[in-house]
Amino acid sequence: MVFVTCPTVASAKQLAKTLVHKRLAACVNIVPNVQSLFWWEGRVDQAREALLLIKTTTRRFASLRQAVRALHPYEVPEVIAIPIQRAHQPYLRWITESLRSSSLDSALPRSPRAERGPRREAGRPRARTEAQRLQPASRGRSRFVSP
Repeated sequence: MVFVTCPTVASAKQLAKTLVHKRLAACVNIVPNVQSLFWWEGRVDQAREALLLIKTTTRRFASLRQAVRALHPYEVPEVIAIPIQRAHQPYLRWITESLRSSSLDSALPRSPRAERGPRREAGRPRARTEAQRLQPASRGRSRFVSP
């Protein structure tokens, strides 16, 4: 997962679209109206920004960082990679499949949202099997963003 802040929702959308179209990101969430406090040029400053939550792989991180630096309006853009320690394995497979290069005539991978099945009642979590609850988390190195 990579965090990037942008000065406006419009600039965030444009950057997100570019990253997804170039297959540097499988998915980008845009969180508007994030309040940021930070040091800049010797004083504490603040800004309302849009936060991008970018899903990618370690293999794509360097290219993603380069694209952000080239396209971002900030002099020093925030590009912070956080390794994914635990996640739903079908979602991680979808990320990897989404970032594979494909020829123009091949179909794009489907969003995992299309495979979620029937909707559940709001506020009611899905039941997990005993085996799922007891399954240990992977202790190996994550292939999902750790720079």
